[in-house]
Amino acid sequence: MYQCERCGCEMSEVVVVARRKRGKDLWGCSQCKAGQMARVKTAFGLCQPHQGLFDDDDNPLDKFGRLYRPGLRLCGYRDCVAIDHLVLDPGCRLDSGIGRALKAKA
Repeated sequence: MYQCERCGCEMSEVVVVARRKRGKDLWGCSQCKAGQMARVKTAFGLCQPHQGLFDDDDNPLDKFGRLYRPGLRLCGYRDCVAIDHLVLDPGCRLDSGIGRALKAKA
């Protein structure tokens, strides 16, 4: 298997051979040319992937480097920031923005 030189996604040998016949390099594939997704359809429902920074454990961070919407995700995707997929950590303050939003949904 080959990798896209831009995003690192795997490219099949058929695609690579076709690109090289056309005189193209391996910079850019269909995944990274598609751009960022605002919503992703999964088996759990519609997930909303985080569009910002991540820590070493792939948890979303805000622009100040703090955890963004900390807690467990019901869908299982660590980058999902959809409020209805979020289960608060026991130590999370309920007077925060997330706590108020979750209280309002209940």
